[in-house]
Amino acid sequence: MSRPNRVVRPVHFEDFDGKDFERLVFALALRSGRWRSLEWYGEVGADLGRDIWGEKEENGETVCIQCANWKRLTAEKAKADIRKILKAPRGAPDILVIAAGGTVSATARDAIKGYAAAQGIEQCHVWSGVDLEERIRFYAESLLRRFCDGEQFPDDPKAIESFSRGVACPLCDPARAEAVERVRVLERGKRSDLATKAFYAKRDAIRRDFANRGLSGSGGQLAQIIDAKREATQKGLEGLVAAGTELAEGCCDEHRNSVLQRTEEDVRASCRAALDSSASWIRDHMRRAHLGDGAASSAVASERSKIAGMERFTLRDLELAELHMRSSRE
Repeated sequence: MSRPNRVVRPVHFEDFDGKDFERLVFALALRSGRWRSLEWYGEVGADLGRDIWGEKEENGETVCIQCANWKRLTAEKAKADIRKILKAPRGAPDILVIAAGGTVSATARDAIKGYAAAQGIEQCHVWSGVDLEERIRFYAESLLRRFCDGEQFPDDPKAIESFSRGVACPLCDPARAEAVERVRVLERGKRSDLATKAFYAKRDAIRRDFANRGLSGSGGQLAQIIDAKREATQKGLEGLVAAGTELAEGCCDEHRNSVLQRTEEDVRASCRAALDSSASWIRDHMRRAHLGDGAASSAVASERSKIAGMERFTLRDLELAELHMRSSRE
C-alpha cells in the first residue's frame, strides 16, 4: 500500500506583524551567512529604510535587507524604500535584498532591480514570500517551525543570534537531508550555468573582435579565450566555496566535515574540467598552426600551472573558512 504524499503547507507571512517578520528575516540572515557585523535597525526604530544592515566577513561587502511584508509588493513601494536607504548616513549598499512576505510580479521585480541599478546599487535581489520561505526551509527549517508553532523569539538581536544558532543540523534529519542535497545540487548547477553563460558571451565577443580585425584563429584570440575560461572557472569556484561553507556552517561537526569534503572534491573536479577544455583548445590550435607537439605540451603545462595555483588558493580559502567555523564553536 503506497503512502500518501506529504503536503507542505505554505507559510502565511501576512499573519506576522512587521516586527515579527523582521525578526524572522534577521534570524535567517544570521543563520545563513558569515558577517563581520549584522545590525537590526528596525528593532530600535528610526531605521531610515535600513531594516537590517550587514558587512560580509569574506569581502567586506555591505548588505542592506529591507523587509516588506505586503500581500503584494509594488515597485513604487520598493522605490520609495530605496530612496530612504540612499538618504541614510551609510548611503548605497553593495547589495540590496528586498524580502517580501507576499507576491512580487515579474514586472515589479524587473522595475525594482532596474531602479536600484540606476541608483548605483551593484546587486539587487527581490525575494517574494515563496522565495523567502524556500530559503528558510533550506537554511533553517526548524527555525521556521519554531516561529510558526508560536515559540516566542527573543526581542534582543544578540539573543536572536543565540536562538538562531541553536537550530538543529539540517542534515541530521534523514527526511530533510535528501531535500537539502537536492537543493545543493541544483544550486551548484545554477552557479555553474551562470558562469558558463558569462564565459560563452565573452568568448563570442572576443571572436567577433578578432574577426573584425581579420585575426580569427590567431594565437592572441586563443589566449584571450583561455583567460576568459579561467576567469569563469574562478567565479565558479568561488560560488562552490560560498555554497559549501554556508551549508556547512549550520551543520553538526560530522556533517560539516562531510560537506566541506564534498566541496573540496567539487573544486578539484571543476579545475580538472577547466584544464581538459583549455588543453583541448590549445592542442587543436597548435595542430592547425603546424607548431608541433612540443609547443603544445609547453603551452598546456603553463596552463596546468595556472589552474593548479587557482585550485590551491581556492582550497586555502575553504580551509580558512573551516578554521573560522571551528574557532567560533569553541
